[in-house]
Amino acid sequence: MPLFKILNSIILLIKLLNRISKESFLYRLLNKALRVRNIDLLFLLRFFIHDLRTQLEQLKSSKALRVFRAQLMSSEEFQIFQQSLGQYISMNSFLSTSLNRNVALFYLGNNVFDNENAPKRLLFEINANPSVEFIKPFANISNFSNYPEEEEVFFMLGSVFRLESIIFEPNEQIWTVEMTLCSDNEYQAKDVYEKIRNELCGGDNETPNLIHLGNALDDMEQFDKAEKYFRGLLNKLPDEHPDKANCIHKLGLAVNAQGDHQSGLELLYKGLQIRLETLPPGDELLGNTYNRIRLVYEDKYDYQSAIE
Repeated sequence: MPLFKILNSIILLIKLLNRISKESFLYRLLNKALRVRNIDLLFLLRFFIHDLRTQLEQLKSSKALRVFRAQLMSSEEFQIFQQSLGQYISMNSFLSTSLNRNVALFYLGNNVFDNENAPKRLLFEINANPSVEFIKPFANISNFSNYPEEEEVFFMLGSVFRLESIIFEPNEQIWTVEMTLCSDNEYQAKDVYEKIRNELCGGDNETPNLIHLGNALDDMEQFDKAEKYFRGLLNKLPDEHPDKANCIHKLGLAVNAQGDHQSGLELLYKGLQIRLETLPPGDELLGNTYNRIRLVYEDKYDYQSAIE
């Protein structure tokens, strides 16, 4: 690779990782979008998420690490947390940790709460081994951070941890929570939002991301937003594109789910016509389309047409 390309890659990497500083506007904006499930904002940031994962993969740690993170947790949340021992936790945001225990404790401050219902002081101790297969990437970004003294280790969103133990430390008045970074295969996330995150982070082109995003919105019963994304995709796809029929079909389902059964039927028939012209007889997708049309007729209480 020419030297100028290597230098450009290094400069880009430094700029990218500087943007994930905890004080960065983009970092805070992205994590807020993840917490409140702002689908529109996540879609706008999808390329940043994908690039960030790529950079973490390139920088990922080559050795096992023990890192720390401190936070306050409400009494109600903590009670639920205590009941989750031995279970898995999937993070719905990026996770910033430190190799330095004292740095993590610093963020807790010196406040000690005596009230039983007061927030609990938690120190997470996380064991992460990069040799475990199918884990989300994590990396020491101290050399690129605005705060190198914090010895920051950054975990990709969607990282899965097993909750090992919760122990109270009376001398420090903190609850020590031990967790282990786990393989995605150990924990198959059932939350639809995990599906959205995976789709937004993967893929090299826009079309499949839009289709998968629309599918996920359907699963979440956000049919108006699903319709929006499918219509946007249809405006971009050429007539001969292989995803055209699938997109029309999905749009018909989203429209029907909002109560416009007639428009939904028209779209489903339009998608069916394309599939009849492009798919071999007996293809599974044809059967699926006919079945969906039957269900829409049932939604209209037109049982005779449904039978036909």
